[in-house]
Amino acid sequence: MHVGKLSRNSPLRLKKAAEVAFPEGGISENSLRTLIHRGLLRAEMIAGRYFTTIEYIEEMRLKCRVEQKDRDFNSGRAATMRKEILSKEESTLSETGDGMSPQDALRVKLKRLKKNSQNTSLKNDEHEMT
Repeated sequence: MHVGKLSRNSPLRLKKAAEVAFPEGGISENSLRTLIHRGLLRAEMIAGRYFTTIEYIEEMRLKCRVEQKDRDFNSGRAATMRKEILSKEESTLSETGDGMSPQDALRVKLKRLKKNSQNTSLKNDEHEMT
């Protein structure tokens, strides 16, 4: 593949690479630099400056590709949201299966412990004067 006078392996400064590889915008020099630091985009450091190639950008695009999942009749955003809500509700149930949240179960337990504990504080008239 040739891009004008450029080949797929021509070293490009990040700004130029972003312009050539993403002519509609959306990816900037800083975006490419971030991808380099994350290890998603190969680059060369020459004289303290990053260079990349169209070939490296094509590799990065393959790494970043999101595979489309097969959709069945009942799938979709609403169905996915319902599944997420149900799983969250199930995860908040206590281990005993009584439908009480772990936080409510802890409150009941603390209330019971507080009721059964003895008061260890002295009454005001029992304090000694020093």
